[in-house]
Amino acid sequence: MFTTTIIDVAIGLILTYLVLSLVCVSITEAIGSALRLRARVLFSEINRLLDDTDLRETFWETPIIRSVSRDGRLRDGKVVGRKAPSYIHARTFVSGLFAAAELAEKNRNLPEPHPVTTFRDLANSAGEDTIFGGVLAQVAGDADARADTVRAYVEDWFDTTMERTAGVFKRWMQLISFLIALAIAVVLNADTIRIAGALWSDEVLRSQLVSVAEQTVQSEGEAPGSVNDMIDLIRPLPLGWSGDPLLRQDDTTATTGMLAGAGTVLVTPYKLIGLVITAFALSLGAPFWFDLLSRFVSIRGTGPGRDDDKKR
Repeated sequence: MFTTTIIDVAIGLILTYLVLSLVCVSITEAIGSALRLRARVLFSEINRLLDDTDLRETFWETPIIRSVSRDGRLRDGKVVGRKAPSYIHARTFVSGLFAAAELAEKNRNLPEPHPVTTFRDLANSAGEDTIFGGVLAQVAGDADARADTVRAYVEDWFDTTMERTAGVFKRWMQLISFLIALAIAVVLNADTIRIAGALWSDEVLRSQLVSVAEQTVQSEGEAPGSVNDMIDLIRPLPLGWSGDPLLRQDDTTATTGMLAGAGTVLVTPYKLIGLVITAFALSLGAPFWFDLLSRFVSIRGTGPGRDDDKKR
């Protein structure tokens, strides 16, 4: 009985984290899309590589790059971060560089602009003191004879750089996700300590949450249509700020003041710890919690067994 209670409490907490992490993912993706964060990160990283001012500016002005950008151009004929493409293929990048170098030569108002037709020309145009020019100069010594080899190297180098860009984008999304998770925990008062205590002391609540967890596992984690529908799954839980026993009107150990009605409510350190635990849990993501929920439901013996899972 004691072991079953512990498992049921764990299932209730995991289900809570799963539902709220789905809400967190929905909001995070909406913000990332609205800000076009992927495009901004790509724009910034390419500008870092093309630190030659002329080449960098003309790169975003070339027709081939504008064609894959959102709305093509902005004012002053320049593509900016929020209008930049979210993805650039390595071949498109190389073609854009040649077009940019050719355009940069023409913009210098030289009597006879030097045509940019080989990777050696491109290296000279970029300048060996730049990141891209220095890399290209190392492999473009025999560009006329080994153009395909040099092109393949530059494309591989660009792809490797894009892996770093993906890492930068992921870290930004993780930061946004954690901030959103913290906001959700605070707004809903999703305090892990309070929720665990309620589950431990209320057998009916545990049974309700276990039943919802079983249905969620059987439906393979398919989320309801809206945020309200998701939260309705865990509506029996003690969410919200009203009637919270961990809120004190006057407590010398309290650390944080919050407005409640006409007065000030002080939040105990336990409340802060509970909210932070929830925020960290939500930042782990819905797939993590669904997998863990499936395992706990299976352990409890009420969900589909291992053999059934393998047959699916």
